[in-house]
Amino acid sequence: MATLPDLVHSLDIKHGLDFQREVAARFGSLVYHPSSKVDGSFFLVASFRRYTFHLTEESVGFALQSCLGGSAHGFHVTYQSQNHYRFSVVNKQVGFLIYQIRRFISNSFDVYFHLWCDGTPNWEREKQLWQEEL
Repeated sequence: MATLPDLVHSLDIKHGLDFQREVAARFGSLVYHPSSKVDGSFFLVASFRRYTFHLTEESVGFALQSCLGGSAHGFHVTYQSQNHYRFSVVNKQVGFLIYQIRRFISNSFDVYFHLWCDGTPNWEREKQLWQEEL
């Protein structure tokens, strides 16, 4: 498994920069929540199906930055369960745009995006459906 410095150097950030520009053009906003507090943020879950690095809150942030742009730390990633991490974005518009992507595949990882729903049964149902796909 790759270490965090290896991961940072191996990630292709082109897609993230393109997505970041799309968000700025469509909504006139950043992708991530620029504050250290997540008040007013929109939450999603990243479910990793395949990865070549050790999953941590920090490494997941860098993976998200590579595919969504923004700032690794600005996503305020938190561990939920094995291979599942909650992250925040600036608002609902950006959140639903990411949700529409559904899946992002790179050489280093394969991630699915789900709505968070405050950890209610909707989140558990989506997790179960994802596990059935494996």
